[in-house]
Amino acid sequence: MILQELSGNFKEVLDDRSHKEQHRRNQLYAKYYDTLPTINHSILYEAREGQSMTDSPLAIFKYILEHDTEKTYQHIWAIQPSEELEKAIAPYREKSNVTFVDRTSDDYLKWLVQAHYLLNNSTFQSFFVPRPEQTYINTWHGTPLKYMGYDIPGNPSGSQNVVRNFLSADYIISPNAHTTDIFSNAFRLDGIYEGSILEMGYPRNDLTFHSKREDIIEKLHQQGLAVSSDQKIVLYSPTWKGTDTNNANDHMKQIIKEMDDLAQQIGPSYHVLLKVHPFLYHVATNYPEAKSRLVSDLMDMNELLSVVDVLITDYSSVFFDYLVTDKPILFYSWDKDLYAQNRGMYLEEKELPGPILEHIDEVGNAILHIEDVKSKYKDVYQAAKKRFVHYDDGKVTERLYHLVFCKETLNDVKIVRYENKKKKIFIYPGGLINNGITNSFINLTNNIDYDKYDVTAFVAASRREEVLYNQNRIHKKVRFLFKPGVPVYTFKEAFLDRLIRSHGLTPKLKPHYPTKAYEREIRRLTGGVHFDYAIDFSGYSYYWSKLILAANSTRKICFLHSDMQADRNRKVNGKKPHYQNLLTMFSIYYKFDKLLAVSEATMELNQSKLTRFTNDEQFGYCINTIDPDRILNPPKTGMTQNKEETHITLMDEIDKWQTSSETVSIYRTLAEIKEESPTMQHSVQADDEIHIFAQYHWQDENYCKIAINDIYVGWCKESLLEIEIVDSYEDETIQYQDLKMFGKLTNVSSNYYVWNLPFGAPGAHKKSDVTSFKDLMVYISKVVKTQQDTYYLISINRHELGWINSNSVTLIDKIGFIEKSNPLFRIIASAYLKMHYFNHKDMIGYVNRLATLEENVKQYGYILEDIDGYKLFTKPPTNPESEIVKHKKDLRGKLIFVHKKQIIEDHVYYYIKKNSYIEGWIDSRYIRLVPPDYSVFIDEKEISYPATVEGDSIEVYKELPTTAEVADFILHDDLHLKPLLVKKEMRTGHGRSLLLYDGDKKIGWVDKKVVTPYKCWNDIHNNVITLDDDSFKFVTMGRLSPEKAQDKLIKAFAQIHEEYPNTKLYLVGDGQLRKSLNSLVKKLNLKDSVFLTGQLDNPFSFMKQCDAFVLSSIYEGQPMVLLEALTLKMKIVATNIVANRAALANGDYGLLTEDTSVESIYDAMKKIYLEPDLSFKEFDYLSYNQHAIENFYREIND
Repeated sequence: MILQELSGNFKEVLDDRSHKEQHRRNQLYAKYYDTLPTINHSILYEAREGQSMTDSPLAIFKYILEHDTEKTYQHIWAIQPSEELEKAIAPYREKSNVTFVDRTSDDYLKWLVQAHYLLNNSTFQSFFVPRPEQTYINTWHGTPLKYMGYDIPGNPSGSQNVVRNFLSADYIISPNAHTTDIFSNAFRLDGIYEGSILEMGYPRNDLTFHSKREDIIEKLHQQGLAVSSDQKIVLYSPTWKGTDTNNANDHMKQIIKEMDDLAQQIGPSYHVLLKVHPFLYHVATNYPEAKSRLVSDLMDMNELLSVVDVLITDYSSVFFDYLVTDKPILFYSWDKDLYAQNRGMYLEEKELPGPILEHIDEVGNAILHIEDVKSKYKDVYQAAKKRFVHYDDGKVTERLYHLVFCKETLNDVKIVRYENKKKKIFIYPGGLINNGITNSFINLTNNIDYDKYDVTAFVAASRREEVLYNQNRIHKKVRFLFKPGVPVYTFKEAFLDRLIRSHGLTPKLKPHYPTKAYEREIRRLTGGVHFDYAIDFSGYSYYWSKLILAANSTRKICFLHSDMQADRNRKVNGKKPHYQNLLTMFSIYYKFDKLLAVSEATMELNQSKLTRFTNDEQFGYCINTIDPDRILNPPKTGMTQNKEETHITLMDEIDKWQTSSETVSIYRTLAEIKEESPTMQHSVQADDEIHIFAQYHWQDENYCKIAINDIYVGWCKESLLEIEIVDSYEDETIQYQDLKMFGKLTNVSSNYYVWNLPFGAPGAHKKSDVTSFKDLMVYISKVVKTQQDTYYLISINRHELGWINSNSVTLIDKIGFIEKSNPLFRIIASAYLKMHYFNHKDMIGYVNRLATLEENVKQYGYILEDIDGYKLFTKPPTNPESEIVKHKKDLRGKLIFVHKKQIIEDHVYYYIKKNSYIEGWIDSRYIRLVPPDYSVFIDEKEISYPATVEGDSIEVYKELPTTAEVADFILHDDLHLKPLLVKKEMRTGHGRSLLLYDGDKKIGWVDKKVVTPYKCWNDIHNNVITLDDDSFKFVTMGRLSPEKAQDKLIKAFAQIHEEYPNTKLYLVGDGQLRKSLNSLVKKLNLKDSVFLTGQLDNPFSFMKQCDAFVLSSIYEGQPMVLLEALTLKMKIVATNIVANRAALANGDYGLLTEDTSVESIYDAMKKIYLEPDLSFKEFDYLSYNQHAIENFYREIND
């Protein structure tokens, strides 16, 4: 048995290494980390994840290369090889002290651990761990204009790898005080970062000072850009738009047309160039008409800026760097009203050093009167220059070199080091799901004195709604650190880690405890920051506890929230979920300085039961804090919006004018719409193409933000447009031709992709990049020339892969010729191909998995109810890297959203999502799709309850929801927060909608998310619970779990209800026993008197309206819910267990049962019901809370 388990653990680790590239790479990296020496005077450079040789790393490289005449330094550039990048690096290939390594190669891993100096303008990958003897310089890549880090609304984990890299860096380069403040506050480095921020300007700006115009013009000529030496250069450099960096919004047709229009306006004395964001560059290269203006993505921006005479940008931070030139800046922000809705900015419009222009003709006019612009904005320009680039004098790199590489002391560099005199707490709070530990932790964060303590919560990144909700409840001064990527362990360490997790730290394993691995891992995640206290607040997971123990901290503390031995043996649905993980936890208890129970009684229980693993000196107790303000003044639920917020709906449609229209009014701004004063009249042309970007509702009229023939003009009334969606791809002359030739994939840069259809065709989307297919032979069956470029339909080893840009393929005539010659030659050609594919078998395996028909579905559906089970996978199950998605919710019978499907070997798999936290691939046989006509509802029911609608710009549908393209009207302000009546609920493919009435007057259908029940609640079955009757209401709250013994409570209540029918019982909370408890309610015929409410956002207002609180637990740590009920001054019944006795002061604060039996609970509930005058001592929650937080401070410092 033991040998089988050892073999199983070994096989799991071996399988990870064999089939999961991340594990193989990380294990190799860990091996190099431990064994290879650091090489003095070696410098590893990485810019934009190896996609370019630019920015401050390039400036530093050039400076050292020029001034290091003795060639003391060895320069290593990490790159992602491509044909285009090869042109940029070619001048340095022959230099003996310059090396280029593929960022995906083993050599890269070696240099990452061996280089003395590490330079990056962004982030190293998640597996990177800095060695103490290495010097990591993060130059970053711009002064922030848009919100960054934790300032960005939404999920805080988006910046996890950035923060991790900053904490690992010895030096962070800041161009100005503004950026230093962003590092300090938006990235929360103040109080934790132990390196130095060098506020000194940007090395990359030296390139603008020192580049020679003739050299840069020549580089432009080499790109095919015919810039004349006597022309002034206008550069348009827009940022990317959208929410997905892999699919930036494609506005290239508009950009090209507007730049052509601009060039015509300003005349031949100017040459208009275009440099798009890297996220958009690969899209831009597919438009031949852009080639006369498009600057290569690999050309350094700061070198280019040296020859630019006028810069046009929008929200890109490039303008900060351009300030060093003293040349004019124009802000072309045609979509600023859209952008303002999605991303905040640090600067106000009045602080921008140039005019904000919303139409391309305004841009042209500004250039024609550029001297007037310069004069008007002179003062604000100079103020911005002083604020943002006053360090930049062309010598920043020189100062950096002498300070960091030569270790010289410089007086003219501002070095920012954070001196944190506060005590630093590093704490793992648990999974932040809805349970008592989460509430206890949140309460603690809302009571800590942040003038004395700096708190970092160590958590897992999550997209689960309940986790994000609870993260948002944590005090705003708590910093989050996340755990990205796969652990960096050697193979042996990974095996030992797996053994300990599955067997505990047995006496035989203790000498082999992988301390070095865990210390390396926590250094990866925290940069090796020193903390005063490392606390496992959860106490249930070795996975996290081992890292808390490895943290660089003075004290290690673990909380014990319950009778841990009893919890280990607790059964849920016939299984013991904590049996093994708690045994492993017990086996490492001896490593903690302190084991803190949550009450004195719980401490004594654990002391007596865990003597085998602990000693008495380790134990202490720390009672839970509460949040009286949240209990007594609970926040309102429902959606709230800013009344001043402009509600704009984003769209992307191509339409035509109504045939009856001759002229249309164009409103350039939203203000003109409100004032009913259009700027211009447009004469309608029959062939006008109207691109709609957004919709705005104002006073019962819809307006659309539009471009006409790819030139943005402003807003027009929607009623003037034909409401039909026309594909933006309109090349009706497209001709597919047979080719039947062979080729080799030679140009596999990151700019090229495999597409399901030729790029630009309706429904075309990416299937894969081509970087994995270097030098593979392909068979080309068809060719097509589109408006963008020429595309080949390729197959590899008889698997049709998709369409690819012809520039990535070198045609090979010989094989095709041989194949057609005679049977013998065909055999030779076939043998050659088989040998070729055998030599590339790893790639072929990937091709076989990719050679699928992938289609968007975008449709709702159900997982069938009448199936025995189902599995979700991270990738289609035919993929060897696919893993089972672990989730606790049974989705059978539940509505899900099907995003796309893949057909693999005649089998169909769907990619589905449920809410925001369960997603994966599933066999299509388990799914029933809902018809795409969402007006066909899924179900409907008659209901009746009062409710309020909170927020602004609430969309209302007169008839069935979602039958119209847009809502019929916006809910009138007078109806906001007014009690209305909900009469129907309908579930459609879009979700749930409610039919609202104002008295007897029908209003219409609205999204259920904006509706809050008024003096009532919804239970887990979506039934409405009102508490306005005269029944006697018992309530309990907590996880539906065996130790809470809610089954005994229901049975006790059944006896009460039989004697006193005017009684009800409410169970607030959710958990694994929900189904069995619900079955018990039905069995006892109590469905009209016992209600399982599920998790409530606002439980305390619910509890307050009940008559008595009952806690039926058979064991507890410290029952926080009793403290909350006491704060509400509720009458309480609680089972006579150690923790409850302590909380209720042996019955002074509430009624204790005789024991934990059903009869005993029944007797106490009956006493509370029959004796309304029964009174108890009043609970002083303020004194309690002060004592609790002082208890916490005392115990962690003891």
